[in-house]
Amino acid sequence: MSKPLITRRDVLTNARWAGQVERYHTWPTHRRQSVGEHTWQVMRIYYQIWGPLPPEISTYILWHDAGELVTGDLPFPIKKNSSPEFRETLHFMEAEAVENMGGTLNELITVYQAYQVKVCDLIEMLEFGFAERLLGNIVAEPIIVDVQKVITEVRNKLDGDDNRRVTHYMDVSHRGRSCT
Repeated sequence: MSKPLITRRDVLTNARWAGQVERYHTWPTHRRQSVGEHTWQVMRIYYQIWGPLPPEISTYILWHDAGELVTGDLPFPIKKNSSPEFRETLHFMEAEAVENMGGTLNELITVYQAYQVKVCDLIEMLEFGFAERLLGNIVAEPIIVDVQKVITEVRNKLDGDDNRRVTHYMDVSHRGRSCT
């Protein structure tokens, strides 16, 4: 038997392909979004709220969804509403996948910084939902409604100044759309 040209391990350890994982693959959308596009948008949002990204933040954001090359992009409600054991297993699998690609997620950022990144991640999901709705996708509404609730939860973990920065970004960027 001849050796295969490429193995499953070759695919699942290739950081370039991690950026091409499709998001929202279980939800009807007008346009497709890759992990690579999402990552750029999260970095842009962070920059617009807090300014230049410190190296540990940019590294964390760069790799934050790369592990989905192995696990896939599980739908938002699955991650949010699953058991703590499932979330821990998923986190372990994704962190191991990132390490196998030559990246890292471990001990890069503080818990507080993780809330800053998470709010940017959620705002990006909200903006994707708004864009879908503007394109006429009425089934984008649950994305918007679900994410708005979680943004409020995460924003409550930020201090007053950071919360004001997020509010300012959303007021300016979303021009009157309900984002709180």
